[in-house]
Amino acid sequence: MIFANCIYAKGVGAGTVIKNRATLSYSLEGERQTLKSNLAKSVVAQVIDPKISWVDTDEVEVSNGQKKRVLTFLLKNSGNGLDKLSLISELEGYRSDFKVKNRVIYIDSNDNFRFDTQDKSLSSINLEEDEQRNIFLVCDIPVNAKVKGASKSYILLRAISKRGGSGTKGKVHVGEGVKGVDAIDGINGGISEDSGIFKLLKTSVVLDKSVTQEDNGEILVLIDMHVEGEGIVKKVTISDKFPKDTVYIKNSLKLDDKVLSDKKDKDKGFVTTKRAVVKLGTQKGGEKHQIRYRLRLK
Repeated sequence: MIFANCIYAKGVGAGTVIKNRATLSYSLEGERQTLKSNLAKSVVAQVIDPKISWVDTDEVEVSNGQKKRVLTFLLKNSGNGLDKLSLISELEGYRSDFKVKNRVIYIDSNDNFRFDTQDKSLSSINLEEDEQRNIFLVCDIPVNAKVKGASKSYILLRAISKRGGSGTKGKVHVGEGVKGVDAIDGINGGISEDSGIFKLLKTSVVLDKSVTQEDNGEILVLIDMHVEGEGIVKKVTISDKFPKDTVYIKNSLKLDDKVLSDKKDKDKGFVTTKRAVVKLGTQKGGEKHQIRYRLRLK
C-alpha cells in the first residue's frame, strides 16, 4: 500500500515529496528475519509567510507642498515557495496629524536603494522563496498641511498573499500552493504590514518693514524677509502698496542690493502705479532677503 498526505515544513521547498519506509528486524527459530513496510509518501505544503519592514533610518522630514516624498520598505518572502502578494497602502488617520496625497507604490527596479525614474509602480508582486525587494511608497505633501505639535503622518504598507492571506495562523487553503499543494497561512496569517512616518517641519515667513525720511526729502522703504524653521515655502511674493500722497522714484527697486527693473520681465520684481512687487519663489529655512525702494512726496 502507498499513502500520500501533506505535511508542514517551512525549511523545505513546497511540493517536495518526502519518502519513508520502515524496516523491522527480528529473530524466529534462530533465524534473523527482516520485514519492510509499505512506502509512505508525504508532500510538503506551502507555508505562507510574507514579511514587510519600514527601513528608513529615521522619520522622513517633509515640508508643505513637496512632491514625491519617499518611504522605503523591505519586502521578503519568508515562506517556502513562490508567493503572489498584493500590496496596499493606507493612511493611519487615527494617529496622523495630516494627510498625504497621491500614494503610489513602486518597486526598486534597479536595486540601487534609491527612488528614481527607472522604478516602476505596482500593486502586486511575485517573490520566490527567500527573495526580497525594496519597495518605495511615494506621496505628495499637501500645501496646507499644518504643524500641530509633533505633526506626523503614519502611512501603512500591507502585503497580502493571494495564495492565502486569511489573517489566521494555520488556516489551510486546499490546492492553492505551488504545484497544487495545500497552502498554510503562517504565524501572521499570510499578511504582513508596517508603517512609515513623515514628519512635517515647522516653517514660517517673517517680514519686517521700516520707513525712513532722508535729508533730501526722499523716503527709503526697507523690507526684510527671512524664513524660520527647517522646511521650505513656495511661491513667496512680497507686495507693498505705496502710501497715499507719495510717488515711486523710478528704478529704485532693489533685491539684496541688486537693481530690479520696474517692468515685468525676467527678473524677480516689477512696479505698478500702486505698489512694488517682488516674487521670490521657493525659499528654504534660514534664507534671508532685503527689498528696498524710494518714494517722494507729491
